[in-house]
Amino acid sequence: MTIQELLGCVQEEGGRWKVTSRERTNLEFKEQGDDNALRKCLKTIAGFANGRGGSIIFGVSDRPRYVVGIEEFLDEADVQNLLLTSLYPIPDFEIIEHDIGSHRVCELKVFSHSKKPIIAIKDVQTKGAKNKTVLSQGVVYARRAGQTKPISGEEFGRLMELRDNNTRNSVLSVLSRANEIGFDNVAVADFRKYGRSDENVTLWVPEASAKELNIIDRAKLVEEKGAPAYQIRGQIKLTVPSDKDPRKPLLPRKAARVLKEPIQKGFGSWFPWTDQHLRKAAVHLGFWDDPKGDGKNTGFEEMSERPLYYEAGRAAIQRFANRNPDDFVEVVGSKETQKKWEAVKAAHAENTP
Repeated sequence: MTIQELLGCVQEEGGRWKVTSRERTNLEFKEQGDDNALRKCLKTIAGFANGRGGSIIFGVSDRPRYVVGIEEFLDEADVQNLLLTSLYPIPDFEIIEHDIGSHRVCELKVFSHSKKPIIAIKDVQTKGAKNKTVLSQGVVYARRAGQTKPISGEEFGRLMELRDNNTRNSVLSVLSRANEIGFDNVAVADFRKYGRSDENVTLWVPEASAKELNIIDRAKLVEEKGAPAYQIRGQIKLTVPSDKDPRKPLLPRKAARVLKEPIQKGFGSWFPWTDQHLRKAAVHLGFWDDPKGDGKNTGFEEMSERPLYYEAGRAAIQRFANRNPDDFVEVVGSKETQKKWEAVKAAHAENTP
């Protein structure tokens, strides 16, 4: 669907684009794109993430509704920081700029979250002489027919039911996969308790398999609601495919961290770089044309159904940044990042004899 189709744009005499679409469960409009406008959208972002996702379009006037565009575009880092300090878990989003006639609008696309509910973790006010509370701590928001309101008891119960179903399906999927490869060959990793999710874990290994590990002296034998198994804490990862895989797969956050130093070495420490930027570069290069990756540059961890970045893909993204820096910034950078990059190049040119 094009942006014109999403907005229901109709061009009137004189060239103005009238918006015929109404705000609905997955669509909202804002005229401004400044910090206060973003703060006012926090409820909506939470509501979209708690539902099936949706888009907020900045640059559309209200009553009458026309495409007016905005001059200042949302900065991805600013959006990420605001969500990080306001909502938990952090909603996933994407910022997309669109041209409609002579105007440019900004779409903040929010994805349905897999670990609902999203909850407000602090009160948030607008800035200025007349501060207004736009987010209330402890409230879960839902989207209904173009409005965002605190969730009802019935809606909350439904969210928890869906979450339980997702957990149940995930467990059944793991058990099904374990049945295929044999339960005696299965290791279960608990990523919840020790450090960040892609680093310190607890690994539960069958006794027969544990005897073959060369780190067994760092483990202890435990028996908890079942047969004895080894509990290992520390820098352990679920290695059944990764350690033996010559493609050297990494999860998105780890892959982004590995690339962060060489990327910022080329652009400067100011250059924003996260797993979301990594994803944009990979999508641009065609590595995710297949949702499960292309098998060479990207892939999919079957057991946990998480995306992977192989060494070849990481190297290709780094080459893209080194050889075509302007194109790279255009692909992964926000409007603000692109402006700063142009300023950095201009300053470098002035200082170069």
